[in-house]
Amino acid sequence: MAQILVPNPAHLASCLRSINGGSSTTITFINYLDVEVRVNWIDFDGKLKFYKALAPGSQYNQQTYVGHPWVVYTNTAYAVFHPLAGNNHRAIIDNPTRPGWNNSTTLIPILALAAVPCLRSLNGGASTYVTFFNNRPEAVRVYWIDMEGKKKLYKTLQHSGTYRQQTYVNHPWVITTVTAPERPLCIFHPTAAPGTRATIS
Repeated sequence: MAQILVPNPAHLASCLRSINGGSSTTITFINYLDVEVRVNWIDFDGKLKFYKALAPGSQYNQQTYVGHPWVVYTNTAYAVFHPLAGNNHRAIIDNPTRPGWNNSTTLIPILALAAVPCLRSLNGGASTYVTFFNNRPEAVRVYWIDMEGKKKLYKTLQHSGTYRQQTYVNHPWVITTVTAPERPLCIFHPTAAPGTRATIS
């Protein structure tokens, strides 16, 4: 079964760059919008490298590597996608207000933790809920990143603990351990899909 990559806010693109050492993988980009989109790789210097113009309703397979971010543009930046290990991943380019929007109910954490300094919440996103589940053997802390890019502690979650958090699209959440709160483990970006689950592992 294909795993859907959750799109991350496009403003992160300015902070990102590819890093070496990731395993080879494949992404299928699928354009459900009614406009053409442009698929770009972010190289090792943080520069955009154009790869594909994707017509409405079309799709294509792209070989890439874990640690190599991709940014999709319409007339403006649309979203950043981060490849995961393994194959058969789909990057869905769609409008979350469209009936039948094809989105996952599992949030995929951003792998590029170097983006943390750029993170901040943005106004205007739809209200949503995320259920955090701690699959690590240790306690973790769940932080909201506010409008100024500052961390706000919301919850300390014990091993196997779970809790449901009301939030908004474009409001990022950062997870750390209790013993090293200055070192992010992962970042989650809520989507408009109801009942999304963020597994911390």
